[in-house]
Amino acid sequence: MKIGDYVEWFESYADGIPGKDFGKGIVTNINNHIGQFSFEYVTFEVYRQKYEDFCWFEQRELRLLNSSERTTIYQEREVK
Repeated sequence: MKIGDYVEWFESYADGIPGKDFGKGIVTNINNHIGQFSFEYVTFEVYRQKYEDFCWFEQRELRLLNSSERTTIYQEREVK
């Protein structure tokens, strides 16, 4: 996944069960982290079209959409 990719994001409840919220957006930033015991992980900042804001997600909370699905973000913005 890279900056500029069109993704579908998912939020989970506090107990880890998915389905709290979801939507589409664009990856705007990537942050590499080194945690305890040299454990590395990556988070992605996504512009969430649904809320017109930015939010950080782990890779497991994102799904890369293909180029044909990308055109829908522009069509949906024109409707508002």
